Amino acid sequence: MSNWGCLYLTLRANFDGMKWETRAIGLSYDREKGRVTVQHVDVSTGEEGSVSADTVIAADGVHSSVAKIMQTGHVELGKRLLNWVWCFVVPDGSPEMASIFTDVNGRVHPYTVPQGLVSPKLRADQVARYQSQMIAALTEVVFKTPRPFVTNVGDTQVRQASFFDDRLVLQIDRVWRGEITQKQRDQEATIYAEKFVLMNRLIGLRGLGDVAAVLRVLWGLILLLIKHKLSGASHHSSYISMQFSYSCSD
Repeated sequence: MSNWGCLYLTLRANFDGMKWETRAIGLSYDREKGRVTVQHVDVSTGEEGSVSADTVIAADGVHSSVAKIMQTGHVELGKRLLNWVWCFVVPDGSPEMASIFTDVNGRVHPYTVPQGLVSPKLRADQVARYQSQMIAALTEVVFKTPRPFVTNVGDTQVRQASFFDDRLVLQIDRVWRGEITQKQRDQEATIYAEKFVLMNRLIGLRGLGDVAAVLRVLWGLILLLIKHKLSGASHHSSYISMQFSYSCSD
């Protein structure tokens, strides 16, 4: 994400000097000329305009206005699409895990069983186990989904932010700017990573209704925040990403 953000800001700086805050409101294509035209509006002034190019890259994020214009989908009855996700905990390496990730052809997949290959028995057994807790409409959606897939969701936690005598580091932009030391950055990064993991676990376990696990994670989060406050670590980091730096000589 940081690499993509860097690329986006570099392109914007060279294109318009970061002066515009615009939103796409329309798109058209001249097939004979091979040109795409984007109609846009300045969100601060309301001024509208357009720009044409041979190639247009829509880099307006997860809530892309371009994507909405091109693929808004249908809202009429009978044409609506629904995405659903069902999360549940399975012990890693257990027979249940092996069964879930064995497809209809008997092949065991390490991470994801693709669409159309999930065992029908798996879906039926899962619904039978939890049907008493499900509303009828949800049961119907699960059974009527033609090609579901199953994927293994895991998490990783960064417990160290620098290695090899600080010659391999995980993001040091603020260190380079002289705002903090490498030691402070290491502490900040590891605390942030642990907090991020605990927050995600708290949300997931709460949704699964595992009260005991929620309380354990909540207690761990409280202890971490106390540790953070006592350490005086800064809160400026927004995410952790891997970047590489190197030096060379003739």
